Amino acid sequence: MDRNSYCYCSVALRYVTDDFQLFTFILGCVSYNAASHSAQYLREFVNKVLAEYKLVLGTTKFAVTDNEAKIHSHKQQKLPRKLQNYSETCFSGAIIMLDIFREMYQNLPEVLINSNAMENFNAIEKDLLDDICNFLEPFQDVTNALSKDRQPCLHRVMPHRQCLIEHCNQKETDSTVIMQLKSFLARRIKNAWYINGYHRRATILHSKLKNFEFCRDEKERSIDVLTQEYDKLELNNSLTQKIASNVLQNNNASHSQTSTIATTPKRKSLLTQCFDSKLTNRPQSSNSYQEIENY
Repeated sequence: MDRNSYCYCSVALRYVTDDFQLFTFILGCVSYNAASHSAQYLREFVNKVLAEYKLVLGTTKFAVTDNEAKIHSHKQQKLPRKLQNYSETCFSGAIIMLDIFREMYQNLPEVLINSNAMENFNAIEKDLLDDICNFLEPFQDVTNALSKDRQPCLHRVMPHRQCLIEHCNQKETDSTVIMQLKSFLARRIKNAWYINGYHRRATILHSKLKNFEFCRDEKERSIDVLTQEYDKLELNNSLTQKIASNVLQNNNASHSQTSTIATTPKRKSLLTQCFDSKLTNRPQSSNSYQEIENY
């Protein structure tokens, strides 16, 4: 508990009987004026309080403390909204943390637990915090757009990535901190956010993205990827047709041998009679990629 920069620590004694009954005794709520909340100072504080009751910690007696995050959570009950810690494995968590921190900025002095925290709080430039949060808003929008679990998102990756890169272009009106942040994130996006063939195929096959107006440099690469995929498909079709042709020839040879022995020709099935008649072969363009070029 914190009142006028004074800290207090409550000490409770818990005892379990042989028949597993738990008893809790509150020894007191004592002023805590140690240099920090580290284990060394807490142990000295607990030993001092226990000595007043002629109690000593030993192999069968242990001291446990509430961790700092839990203490903060108790204080946060006074806030209209709970603060959130940053997770290194989730970039969007940093954006959410800053947004909530900015929203609760005016209420934070009420829950700061010591003078050091208050000094750190006073050192924060509110205008700079606003600029950082405003700059990071599109990053959260992109995260939400690419996190859909019921809609296709693969075609959105390249245009959204390019939007963030352009968003990191520096302006004359940017502060030094924002310029540094833009430079870092732009470099990070280019080096860590990889684009592969799946992204390029999904983008070029989208009717509203195929012209690559958002990123002209990627158009030729995407066409090459689509052409390579087309070649693979043509090769597979060629092999399939060759296998089918061999099977058909073998069937025809077997049928001709059988027909010489049979006394009556085999009648076509009704389904076969319903098949479309074969179309005459039309002259084909010598350019096998004509369909891609037309697209």
